Amino acid sequence: MRNYVLYSIIRLALFGGTWALLYFLMPGVHWFFTGILAAVIAMLISILALGRLRQGVATNLEHSVEERREKRRGTKTDAELDAEEEDSLLDRGE
Repeated sequence: MRNYVLYSIIRLALFGGTWALLYFLMPGVHWFFTGILAAVIAMLISILALGRLRQGVATNLEHSVEERREKRRGTKTDAELDAEEEDSLLDRGE
């Protein structure tokens, strides 16, 4: 979770800093266009500079998804439990 928060904060700071820099360096350009340009630049910087942190976030997310899948495999729904009970009664001839 720590990696995810850190990665998000760094990406937001990259975007905010890039947008502010472009906004003040290009005063004649509308703020919306500088925002789009800042988003593209910040994305490229984050791809190049934050690879290790991004990989850590992806690994953590993958691990949490696998844990949830394991939990779901261990628990059965009411319908599955009913079907098993019915099968066992039929097998015993009741």
